Amino acid sequence: MRQLKEAGFTLLEALIGIALMSAASLAFVNFMQQQQKSQKSVIMTAEISEVRTLISQTISKLEACEATFIGMAPGDNLKEVRTTNDLSKPAFMKTGEKFRQYNVYVKSIHMLSRDEQREPSRNIVDSGIDANGVGYAFIEVTFSKGANEKAGQAATYYGGKDIKVVFPIRAIFSNSTLLAGCQKDSTLPDQCRQNAIAQGAPTSYTANFAREETAPFAEKVFDITGCGAPGGYMLECNIYKDTFPITNCAN
Repeated sequence: MRQLKEAGFTLLEALIGIALMSAASLAFVNFMQQQQKSQKSVIMTAEISEVRTLISQTISKLEACEATFIGMAPGDNLKEVRTTNDLSKPAFMKTGEKFRQYNVYVKSIHMLSRDEQREPSRNIVDSGIDANGVGYAFIEVTFSKGANEKAGQAATYYGGKDIKVVFPIRAIFSNSTLLAGCQKDSTLPDQCRQNAIAQGAPTSYTANFAREETAPFAEKVFDITGCGAPGGYMLECNIYKDTFPITNCAN
């Protein structure tokens, strides 16, 4: 106390000085932490931009679309994205794994349902399929910054907020059935039309008399039990609706 007074300081002044220094030190630490967070955010944004471009370029290719999305329907979850049907080759992207050389992990791959598309948080336009069933599906990939993976256990994610990126793919959504009858008249096309109405797609269907082997959609008499000679007819009834599974990919 005597030394402080001799130096021209009171105890109160010394305490105030210490408090100011502590506050300045804390402010500096907080500033540095914010700078680090900002730098990491910029790096991750740049990574996600590169990742977005790479995935978009890949899934837009016909072979990748056919290897991954045929048979999938809006609302389904996917485990991986493949670039080829050759299963001996590694997947392009898998859930629960780091995405290639980037420091982001794939948390989920999900084909949005039509209701999910219209949610205010997404506000994605409808698929707008045409009379031939061609429209769009939307693949939402959720990325996480960092993961802690233990052997034999599922990955648990930590770090920054999840980032969701949506990718459109162009495809054909349909449900195909073969109808059989003894007469080549309007009965089978009418049955196809009624099936389309029952499934909510009264104007989105095609009805083609089918032929065996190499020329589908051409007329051909089939050996159908109960029809007698010369036989009966088969009709391929294709019904198109944007909630049906993907049956083909479109460029």
